[in-house]
Amino acid sequence: MASIVKPLAENVFLPAAAPATPGQYVAPASTTTTIKKATVCNTDAVAHLVTVYKVQSGHAAQRQYSIWYQRGLSPGQSMDIFELENHVLASGDFISAFADTASQVTFSLSGIETA
Repeated sequence: MASIVKPLAENVFLPAAAPATPGQYVAPASTTTTIKKATVCNTDAVAHLVTVYKVQSGHAAQRQYSIWYQRGLSPGQSMDIFELENHVLASGDFISAFADTASQVTFSLSGIETA
Protein backbone atom coordinates (compact mmCIF):
# COMPACT_ATOMS: atom_id res chain seq x y z
CA MET A 1 0.00 0.00 0.00
CA ALA A 2 1.37 3.37 -1.00
CA SER A 3 0.61 6.46 1.05
CA ILE A 4 0.94 9.97 -0.34
CA VAL A 5 0.81 13.12 1.80
CA LYS A 6 -0.68 15.88 -0.33
CA PRO A 7 -2.83 18.98 -0.54
CA LEU A 8 -6.41 17.93 -1.24
CA ALA A 9 -7.88 21.42 -1.78
CA GLU A 10 -5.76 24.56 -1.84
CA ASN A 11 -7.14 28.03 -1.13
CA VAL A 12 -10.49 27.34 -2.79
CA PHE A 13 -13.12 30.08 -2.42
CA LEU A 14 -16.25 28.57 -0.92
CA PRO A 15 -19.60 28.82 -2.70
CA ALA A 16 -22.80 30.07 -1.03
CA ALA A 17 -24.44 26.62 -1.10
CA ALA A 18 -23.20 23.09 -0.44
CA PRO A 19 -21.64 21.65 -3.60
CA ALA A 20 -22.64 18.10 -4.53
CA THR A 21 -20.13 15.35 -5.27
CA PRO A 22 -17.22 15.94 -5.56
CA GLY A 23 -17.51 18.98 -3.27
CA GLN A 24 -14.05 20.37 -2.59
CA TYR A 25 -12.51 16.88 -2.39
CA VAL A 26 -13.61 13.30 -3.14
CA ALA A 27 -11.59 10.22 -2.13
CA PRO A 28 -10.42 8.49 -5.35
CA ALA A 29 -11.41 4.95 -6.32
CA SER A 30 -9.59 2.20 -4.40
CA THR A 31 -8.22 4.81 -1.97
CA THR A 32 -8.80 5.84 1.62
CA THR A 33 -7.94 9.35 2.69
CA THR A 34 -7.05 10.54 6.18
CA ILE A 35 -7.67 14.25 6.73
CA LYS A 36 -4.72 15.85 8.51
CA LYS A 37 -5.48 19.58 8.33
CA ALA A 38 -8.35 21.83 7.27
CA THR A 39 -8.33 25.62 7.43
CA VAL A 40 -10.79 28.36 6.52
CA CYS A 41 -9.97 32.06 6.14
CA ASN A 42 -12.43 34.94 5.93
CA THR A 43 -10.99 37.38 3.38
CA ASP A 44 -13.90 39.80 3.74
CA ALA A 45 -14.44 42.89 5.93
CA VAL A 46 -17.59 41.37 7.50
CA ALA A 47 -18.26 38.15 9.44
CA HIS A 48 -19.42 34.99 7.63
CA LEU A 49 -20.89 31.62 8.60
CA VAL A 50 -19.18 28.44 7.37
CA THR A 51 -20.50 24.86 7.19
CA VAL A 52 -18.45 21.74 6.40
CA TYR A 53 -19.87 18.29 5.65
CA LYS A 54 -18.12 14.89 5.55
CA VAL A 55 -20.41 12.93 3.22
CA GLN A 56 -20.58 9.20 2.58
CA SER A 57 -20.37 8.02 -1.01
CA GLY A 58 -23.77 7.97 -2.71
CA HIS A 59 -25.31 10.51 -0.32
CA ALA A 60 -26.02 14.23 -0.58
CA ALA A 61 -24.36 17.07 1.32
CA GLN A 62 -26.87 17.86 4.07
CA ARG A 63 -27.06 18.62 7.79
CA GLN A 64 -26.80 15.02 8.99
CA TYR A 65 -23.21 14.98 7.66
CA SER A 66 -22.18 18.16 9.49
CA ILE A 67 -18.71 18.37 10.96
CA TRP A 68 -18.78 22.15 11.31
CA TYR A 69 -22.23 23.78 11.19
CA GLN A 70 -22.77 27.51 10.65
CA ARG A 71 -19.61 28.52 12.52
CA GLY A 72 -18.87 32.24 12.57
CA LEU A 73 -15.64 33.69 11.21
CA SER A 74 -14.76 37.29 12.02
CA PRO A 75 -13.37 39.59 9.32
CA GLY A 76 -9.84 38.49 8.41
CA GLN A 77 -9.96 35.49 10.76
CA SER A 78 -8.44 32.10 9.94
CA MET A 79 -9.47 28.94 11.79
CA ASP A 80 -8.33 25.35 11.73
CA ILE A 81 -11.18 22.84 11.62
CA PHE A 82 -9.91 20.45 14.26
CA GLU A 83 -13.12 18.42 14.04
CA LEU A 84 -12.04 17.11 10.62
CA GLU A 85 -8.56 16.00 11.66
CA ASN A 86 -7.94 12.25 11.45
CA HIS A 87 -11.32 11.50 9.91
CA VAL A 88 -11.04 8.79 7.25
CA LEU A 89 -12.79 8.97 3.90
CA ALA A 90 -13.52 5.74 2.04
CA SER A 91 -13.47 5.66 -1.75
CA GLY A 92 -16.16 8.05 -3.03
CA ASP A 93 -16.70 9.85 0.29
CA PHE A 94 -16.32 13.61 -0.01
CA ILE A 95 -15.89 16.93 1.79
CA SER A 96 -18.38 19.65 0.92
CA ALA A 97 -18.06 23.14 2.42
CA PHE A 98 -19.81 26.47 1.91
CA ALA A 99 -20.19 29.93 3.41
CA ASP A 100 -23.16 32.25 3.71
CA THR A 101 -21.70 34.39 0.88
CA ALA A 102 -19.78 33.10 -2.13
CA SER A 103 -16.11 33.88 -2.83
CA GLN A 104 -15.25 35.47 0.52
CA VAL A 105 -13.98 32.51 2.56
CA THR A 106 -11.10 30.29 1.43
CA PHE A 107 -10.79 26.60 2.28
CA SER A 108 -7.63 24.48 2.37
CA LEU A 109 -7.45 20.76 3.07
CA SER A 110 -4.51 18.35 3.27
CA GLY A 111 -4.22 14.70 4.06
CA ILE A 112 -2.85 11.26 3.28
CA GLU A 113 -4.18 9.14 0.42
CA THR A 114 -3.56 5.41 0.76
CA ALA A 115 -4.14 3.10 -2.18
